[in-house]
Amino acid sequence: YEPDASTDLAVHQLAFRQERGGYWRVDDYRPPQEYSSIAATALAIRGLQTYAPPGRTKERKERIARARTWLM
Repeated sequence: YEPDASTDLAVHQLAFRQERGGYWRVDDYRPPQEYSSIAATALAIRGLQTYAPPGRTKERKERIARARTWLM
């Protein structure tokens, strides 16, 4: 899917939901997309890598680094 205003909004919402610890938590249980915080964090990283607008490159890198640290 080509990035557009909708994906920009989705990235904004995704970034907003990142926990201070660097992960994304699961609010409900619907495997496979909402199975665990590990799966949610991995999917969030991929979303940021794919759709973060160029103007948010620094923020994207910081969020992914925090998530990577949490995953380790």
